[in-house]
Amino acid sequence: MKKIIIIFSTLIFLAYNSFSYEGEIQSDKINIQMRKVIEKIRFKKYREAIQQLKKVIRKSPDNFRAKFLLGKCYTQIHAYEKAVNVYGNILSSSPRNLYALLEIASAYQRMYKINKSIYYYKIVEKKAPRSPYPIYGLIQAYLIKGKLVKVRQYIDTLEELKNNFRNSGLIITLFKIKILNSKNLNMEAYEIVKRALYSYGEHSRSLLMEKFQLLYDMSNLRKAEGIIDRLYKSGYKTKDVYKGLIEISLEYKNYDLAEKYVEEFNKKFGSTFRYYFYKYLISNSKKQRHDSIKYLLKSLARNRYQANVHYALVEEYIKSGKMELANQWIKEFEELFKELRGINFLKVKLLYKANKKKQSLDLLNNLINRNKNDLSFLINASYFLWTKLKNYNFALRLMKKALKLYPNNERLLNNLAYFYATVKEKSLRNPVLALRYAKRAVKLSLGLNAAFLDTLASAYFSLNNKSKAIEIQRRVIDMNPADPTFRKTLKKFIKKR
Repeated sequence: MKKIIIIFSTLIFLAYNSFSYEGEIQSDKINIQMRKVIEKIRFKKYREAIQQLKKVIRKSPDNFRAKFLLGKCYTQIHAYEKAVNVYGNILSSSPRNLYALLEIASAYQRMYKINKSIYYYKIVEKKAPRSPYPIYGLIQAYLIKGKLVKVRQYIDTLEELKNNFRNSGLIITLFKIKILNSKNLNMEAYEIVKRALYSYGEHSRSLLMEKFQLLYDMSNLRKAEGIIDRLYKSGYKTKDVYKGLIEISLEYKNYDLAEKYVEEFNKKFGSTFRYYFYKYLISNSKKQRHDSIKYLLKSLARNRYQANVHYALVEEYIKSGKMELANQWIKEFEELFKELRGINFLKVKLLYKANKKKQSLDLLNNLINRNKNDLSFLINASYFLWTKLKNYNFALRLMKKALKLYPNNERLLNNLAYFYATVKEKSLRNPVLALRYAKRAVKLSLGLNAAFLDTLASAYFSLNNKSKAIEIQRRVIDMNPADPTFRKTLKKFIKKR
């Protein structure tokens, strides 16, 4: 998805030459200045380019090329509010300008002002009905809002337009994977990736990145590590590849290797918001709270529209006992990301961590009433009730209700199996059901999910079949030798054999 947006932005960025306005006559001096601007942009000196462009616009207020590039430069440094103002200025003079309409829609989307983003993308859709570009934006916008029916409709629209743009099959496939992941249908997404790799070739790098992410999310560290290493060694050194390498290194607690990749990233892409977030990941893994907060703040100083960074910062302030600061950031988090899917559940978790347990539970109950058929929400809410609030009966009711709606969802089956095998309230344990559900989850996940096999091992252990539990747990560790909880479980099984 990120690759699609980057390609899209690049196309528009390069298209500035197509601006043509009657009466726009540029002096030789301004043309020279504009060439200097392009040179600065080519070398990613966006702030210097901005100062130069401002001078051009002061001398030539109707220079749309300069304004367009100014908006693009503001976008590149994540000053989206300023970009919106620039594109708004262009649209006030030229309300049908498709480039400005697309860019203002994109800027609003990056600010998580999704309704405004949709408004502008729909204008472009109406004016250019055969163009895929507004459809890309609308799919992304509705994914952020969690409006998956709308996403499906626009993917169908792309299917109708597939003869109008290059790589249509691959782009549509990537969007389909995105919607399946949003619906917690990870194995269906994995099957699509497998088929697509067969169609587009094993070396389709964007698909390999999707496969890496799915395996990483399944705790299948060895297979995930093999893919990301292969991509890196083949010279495919994108931001996402570096992110994967850093995450894998931290799983193994290999801080020197993680630092190496972070500094490589810095050399290639600069001290961006991602760079400081990766520095935070290392500090957090080392439990260096002061440095963790410092790097999170530096990341937000470069791009404040990062929900994961805001959430992490609130967590760090709570852990540090700085509740006043935590509450301030919770308010900003709510305000900035109120249109983001799942924002209210994240607030439930933050309230709980801030020791506001009654408020947390009240909000959770309200959300349960409003999201009775949302699989992802039901999985997350039941797990939170079980592991944090220790409301085992409520958690079980929610999982059983969800299972009636989604009887073949492997993640739900796994959670129920682990609950029945290990829940602290022993009267609720059911080892027979635990084994039945765990076997189904493992079968549905093709034996690729280390966490599901870990549950299967616990189910056998709950039935006193300790030798089988040990055998399976050893397979789990072979798939993911880095997770300390898997090793701890094996030691428990061996000790009680």
